[in-house]
Amino acid sequence: MSVEPVIVSSTKTKNRNQCYEIYGFDVLVDNNLRPWLLEVNVLPSLSSSSPFDKHVKSMLLSDTLHLIGFNIFDRRKVDEERKADKNKKMGLRSYITSKEEQGSDSKTKSPYGEVISPMKK
Repeated sequence: MSVEPVIVSSTKTKNRNQCYEIYGFDVLVDNNLRPWLLEVNVLPSLSSSSPFDKHVKSMLLSDTLHLIGFNIFDRRKVDEERKADKNKKMGLRSYITSKEEQGSDSKTKSPYGEVISPMKK
C-alpha cells in the first residue's frame, strides 16, 4: 500500500511489526461498473446492522487475523456445518409436515429421535 512507509515511519514503538490497522474504503460503482472512491475511514465501524453485514465484517476480521498468522477457524468447515444444520432443520420440517398430512393421532419419533405429538388445528 502506498501509505505504508508513512505509517511505519511515524510509529515509534520497538514492536511496530506487530501493529495493524483496518481502513474502511467507501466505493461507489457506476453504471459502467467503474469504481469511484468516496472516502477512506481510518476507524471503520465494525458493528453489524444486518446478518449480511455481520457476515462480511466477520470474514474481514478472520482474513485480517489469518494474514498476520492466526488461524481462527476453517471457513469451509463452518460453511459445511451451516449447510448440514439447515438440511437437518429442513428434514425435520418436512417430516412434521408429512405426519400432519397423514393425520397421525399418536406421538411419534422424528428421524432425529425427538418425540413429536400431532398438532391440533
